[in-house]
Amino acid sequence: MPDGFDVRPDQLRAGASALRNEVSSVTTARARAGAAAQSAADGSGEGPLASAANELSSQLDKAVAAIERSVTATAAAIDATVRSYQSSDAAASRSIPGSVPGS
Repeated sequence: MPDGFDVRPDQLRAGASALRNEVSSVTTARARAGAAAQSAADGSGEGPLASAANELSSQLDKAVAAIERSVTATAAAIDATVRSYQSSDAAASRSIPGSVPGS
């Protein structure tokens, strides 16, 4: 389409769905990394190393949780954009004589 743009809602929806599916992989990695950091903290005994390992575990959990929220929000934004595009496209099509079968 040289004078316009080509939107493929089904592909956009599939991409959003794939993002949501990948969040489960991130969640699994988050749990494993948190468990490993906590294990390191537990094995460090008392003192600065244990405190640092606990802080690492906490910060890692927060960072990965932020990634999960961001990916989920991105998927939701893609879905919302598709709905908005389809709605505006349908409205525009109705205003062009002959663009909708039977008009």
